Amino acid sequence: MNMLRLATAVSAAALVCGMAARAQDDSAATEFARGKTLLADGKFDEALAAFKAAAKANPDHGEYFQEFSMLQRVLNIREQLAKEESPETWEQMARALYGYYNSRKVYGEALTLAEAIHHRLNTGESAAMLASAQLRLNKNEAAAALLGGLPEAQCSATTDVLRGLALARLDKVDEAQAYAEKIELPKDCGPDVCLNAARLYARVGRTEQGLAALRCAFECTPANQLTACREEAKNCPDLATLRADATFVQVLATESKVKGCGGCSGSKSCSAGRSTCGDKPAKDAGAQSGEKAPGGCEGHKH
Repeated sequence: MNMLRLATAVSAAALVCGMAARAQDDSAATEFARGKTLLADGKFDEALAAFKAAAKANPDHGEYFQEFSMLQRVLNIREQLAKEESPETWEQMARALYGYYNSRKVYGEALTLAEAIHHRLNTGESAAMLASAQLRLNKNEAAAALLGGLPEAQCSATTDVLRGLALARLDKVDEAQAYAEKIELPKDCGPDVCLNAARLYARVGRTEQGLAALRCAFECTPANQLTACREEAKNCPDLATLRADATFVQVLATESKVKGCGGCSGSKSCSAGRSTCGDKPAKDAGAQSGEKAPGGCEGHKH
């Protein structure tokens, strides 16, 4: 009888411990989700506290502490940026922040920072960065006007794709079609232009080209970012017509061909150029936010 009582007590204690552990895990997950929401709203200090609570509640979950540590570093960079006097260092830090904001969907902060970057640099690349930020917040008229005012020397495949997309969203279909027809995406495409090309093609009814561009977007996406890029493709309003195509599911299953951290591996089947599907945290954010990344596609021939 004593042994039976002991076994029962042990079982009860194990059950209580298991329930407590699950409750702790649930609490950590709730805090982490709350932190992500607060971060997207630009409430950095509150998000930091939530991530800290999540990491404390479940220290074995590495993502919680990683997000807490990353945000700590980001807050330090934000503070340093305001007083940085070196133009080169300021630009490097600003690009890192811009990439972080986009990866965490802090789009309001990304827009404000992109405006500051373009004010300082005033290049075609910085204009594309600003237009991308505007398009994420559906500021389509502003993006179209910004890119339409660029001198010819500052125009590129990236700016053409973005302006075409802005015009398509404004229902200026003929003008958007003209941009879609003339796009010549470079073989050293970066991690942004293919998805935006897919968006433009989808908006103007070029389904086959849109699907090819979307396939390339997945090929050009680092493997650890592919899930986020696929989710964007499944939910992006611009890509609605592609999702209606029978081959969309097959395209969605495309695997990454990235070697290292940027660009596509150079697949001969790659037929378009890639968007802001996400990026590595701050230290690698420069590649998405404007720095040229290694790799790229062998041939974009439309």
